Amino acid sequence: LNFSFTESDYLKAEAIKNNYSKQPILLSIGRLVYYKGFEYAIKAMTEIEAKLLIIGQGPEEKKLRTLINTLNLQNKVFIIQPQLKLAPYFLACDIFIFPSCARSEAFGLVQLEALAAGKPIINTRLQTAVEEVSKHQETGLTVEIKNSQALAGAIKQLLSNDELRKKMGLNAQKRYQDYFTQDKYLENIRRVIIN
Repeated sequence: LNFSFTESDYLKAEAIKNNYSKQPILLSIGRLVYYKGFEYAIKAMTEIEAKLLIIGQGPEEKKLRTLINTLNLQNKVFIIQPQLKLAPYFLACDIFIFPSCARSEAFGLVQLEALAAGKPIINTRLQTAVEEVSKHQETGLTVEIKNSQALAGAIKQLLSNDELRKKMGLNAQKRYQDYFTQDKYLENIRRVIIN
C-alpha cells in the first residue's frame, strides 16, 4: 500500500493543530464498535493533557458520547464523523492510538498509514498481526488490552519525552518503507512464489 502526503495535506494538518489550540493531538480511527476499545482510550484521557480525536461512526457512538460527558471530557475527547481524507489527521497527530481489545482485530490497516506519516503508535497486545505492524519499544508501545491505566501510562511516557517520540516516529517511517510499501509487498510475494 502506498501512502503519500501532499502539500495540501500538510497545510490541512496545520489547520487541524491550530483548531485544537496546538495541544498534543492523539488520534484514533475506526468503526465505533466494542472491539475497537475506544472506551479505554477515553477513560485514559482523564489524566492526560492532550486532545483525543476519534474518527468514526457506528453502534457504540451514543455510549461513547455518554462516557465522554460522564467523565467531563468534552474539552479533551472529540468524536469526528468519517473523513474523506485522513492524511491531514495522521500528519497533525503526535501519537496514533490503536486500543483494540478483541482478537477479531487481525491487522489494523490504519496502523500502516500512521507508520507512513512517521507517528509512534500505541497498540494493544492482541497476539495477532497488530503487534507485528508496530513493534513495541521500536515504533511505539504495546500495552495490555482493556487497560486504561496502561494506556494512560504509555501516552504520558511518549508525551513527556520528545526525543523518544521523534525517534519512534522515524523508526515507524523506516518500518513502513522497509516492509509495507506496495513495491516491498509485491517483492515479498514474488520471493514466496519463486521459492
